[in-house]
Amino acid sequence: MVDANWVELGDVNELREPGLRVVEIGKRKFALSFKDGQCGLIDNVCNHVGGPLGEGKLDGDYVVCPWHHWKFHRCTGEGEPGFEEDKVPGFTLKEEGGKLFVDLNSGTNRIVGISTTAMDAKPTRCSAGQPWSRGLQSPHGKARRRATLWATSYSWVCLRFRSLPLGA
Repeated sequence: MVDANWVELGDVNELREPGLRVVEIGKRKFALSFKDGQCGLIDNVCNHVGGPLGEGKLDGDYVVCPWHHWKFHRCTGEGEPGFEEDKVPGFTLKEEGGKLFVDLNSGTNRIVGISTTAMDAKPTRCSAGQPWSRGLQSPHGKARRRATLWATSYSWVCLRFRSLPLGA
């Protein structure tokens, strides 16, 4: 028997369609994926600028945001390798009686109005969507990559690049 912490998502057979989609529980939206016989459920809101993850695509085990190509593991919500700290909430699922259930208490809470990126002791993370990053130059011309920049007060500490697929 499923306890009060578990909420029904629907019939398992209907939810086991390969790929990615948006599902709603009340007013909250989630990105539901099905791959290799396993369902995964993460929050539908991308950490970058709030893109709808469930409207993106799957790249292996990663959900790719349709807006700026950030990637999150489809089950755990962790960012792609090297960017694990960009985690979005991932939720525990279980099947019972032909239904799929989610434990909404298993995901990390987010605070609306404050950065949705994991808050820790690291310096502030700035988005490559900021105006100063447009037209960023590499030795070979304009970079076709997303920059991740850490700032401390007024001095720049580190510049890391996230590769984007060509044509993005």
